[in-house]
Amino acid sequence: MTAVDSALKHPILTGVRPIHAYSGAYESRLPTDATPLLEVQVLNTFGPSDDLNKDKPIVNAGWTREYYVAPSGTKKDARIVYTSFGASEDLLSEDARRFLTNACLWASGWEDKITADLDVSLVGGYSPSPYNGGAFWYEGVKPVDLVGWDSQVMPASASLGGVDNPQTARRSGKVLENRHELKAKLVTLHPELYGPGAKLLPEPPKKKQ
Repeated sequence: MTAVDSALKHPILTGVRPIHAYSGAYESRLPTDATPLLEVQVLNTFGPSDDLNKDKPIVNAGWTREYYVAPSGTKKDARIVYTSFGASEDLLSEDARRFLTNACLWASGWEDKITADLDVSLVGGYSPSPYNGGAFWYEGVKPVDLVGWDSQVMPASASLGGVDNPQTARRSGKVLENRHELKAKLVTLHPELYGPGAKLLPEPPKKKQ
């Protein structure tokens, strides 16, 4: 995701460099009276790269405007920010966090607090579940486990669910390509599913409509 040229001076884009996100590549319709902020180009790779998929069009990935329409139909002043990214792993990107932090400050009227070097570091550990359509998840996590300001997300004690499912293992090849630590962990836990000699059942044939 990159900034739209016409919006480079918008406070929300202060210090924001290109963002690699796992979500947000679907088409979002830009309102006719909105200010576009971000646009997205799909890659041929799952991880960050310069390998653009030029068969996919560049689409809007973020915009802002300064009003909303209430259910009553009344137009009311308010600062609105929209973005199509925001999956758990997207927040591993410093520039994704910077965009969201700047957006919150601007929407609250605190744009004078935005600086290009504003600290947007993660507080506490951050170990999100991989973005893969829900194939993997952390089990047994309760809200009370995350209440502390510096609580790790997700807790180190939480186990990853779904990893012993052969169907999940078959679908996870691309998901694990740029997640080397996770892949190494899974190879240790389930070498029969994720190891180099893994023999997985083929994808079942799709049913005819």
